[in-house]
Amino acid sequence: MQQESRHKQPSLAKITKPRLPRVLERERLFRLVDDSRQYPVVWVTGPAGAGKTTLVASYLDTRNLPCIWYQVDAGDADPATFFYYLGIGARKAAPRFRRPLPLLTPEIGPAIQTFTKRFFESLFGRLKHPSILILDNYQEAPVDSVLHEIIATGLTAIPPGQQVIVISRSDPPSSYARSQANNNMAIIDWDQLRLTHEELTDVMHLQCAGTLPKETVRAVYEKTGGWAAGAVLLCQAVRMEAADSDTIKNIQSEKVFDYFANELFARADASIQDFLLKTSFVRNLSPKIAGELSGHENAGQILSELNRRNFFIEKRTEQGPIY
Repeated sequence: MQQESRHKQPSLAKITKPRLPRVLERERLFRLVDDSRQYPVVWVTGPAGAGKTTLVASYLDTRNLPCIWYQVDAGDADPATFFYYLGIGARKAAPRFRRPLPLLTPEIGPAIQTFTKRFFESLFGRLKHPSILILDNYQEAPVDSVLHEIIATGLTAIPPGQQVIVISRSDPPSSYARSQANNNMAIIDWDQLRLTHEELTDVMHLQCAGTLPKETVRAVYEKTGGWAAGAVLLCQAVRMEAADSDTIKNIQSEKVFDYFANELFARADASIQDFLLKTSFVRNLSPKIAGELSGHENAGQILSELNRRNFFIEKRTEQGPIY
């Protein structure tokens, strides 16, 4: 009882589905998720502010699907913590089962794979059919964490009709190669998540509560490239400052800067921050130039990893790469 009481407040946040404001229902992507229901796992990947969480939460609301919503964080590097909170989520989703799911205890040790499969089998056995387990902010799990192997093992226990949706800024790590090779995973990526011009028009009309000049919408689309967070931030500028298309083209929004600072830069470790600061004024970078500017001998590896993590860094060519 003491352990449960001590964890009560954070557990509510970790297993609570986000409440959305009024958002655009993106039927184009809803149909894509519908088509992905044949796969046990759907991996939704894109940069910060791409609309990943909003997409999944609004999809569940629209389709009226029950779920367990689990917020991954660095604390889940401890497998016992992960199973503890997931067990609380299961009890919240299926209160008719009075007996809680088992806790991971030290004596289980080498039998953790067997424990994981049995845990997930019991978890899905308690949920309504169909139900979806959401693992949000998966990129927060440490790269070297055993959690990746644990979840990859658990995914093999998903029964027909049930599903796991992973929301991450990063692509699936190597531990999920088997799921991909066996065609058990669908991926919805950044190219698919980008707002189309039509969707951005609808977002701006929703945000600004009215019809806007086509030139203004076009300017926002060209400025953001379909990035949902950027579009919303610029919509706020349009609404508050009555900005026209020429103003938008030249805008240097402090809100956009704050978004990057808080969501990306502040969360990076000191070496990545140093690398970004020293290379930020160059639009196109080769690993060699990045290394010379930053003093980081592993500049190519850093650029490749930032690209893989959807850090708003794009790899333009495979041979002699430019980022």
